[in-house]
Amino acid sequence: MAELLSNYEWDYLITSVHFINGWGFDFSKLKHHFDDKPLKEIWKDYAKEIELIANTGKYDILGHPFNLRLFKKYSEKKLMFKKFWKNTAKSIEGK
Repeated sequence: MAELLSNYEWDYLITSVHFINGWGFDFSKLKHHFDDKPLKEIWKDYAKEIELIANTGKYDILGHPFNLRLFKKYSEKKLMFKKFWKNTAKSIEGK
């Protein structure tokens, strides 16, 4: 990807996460995999993917960072996400 991006002059680069460890979580035919592990672990893995992208320093914008909610797979407990959002924001901010 770095080689492809370096061939052009970009005004800005947008990235987004659509895969977690090879699983296309936003594909309707694969949504049954939400049942494979605890939801909290899925969100942790999602956060890691965002942090990996943010830490590359190659992108300017994180597109639809809440994409994992597509199939309404999230907890109503706001506390569960407090650490996730804080760490994700730090990763994005620190690029």
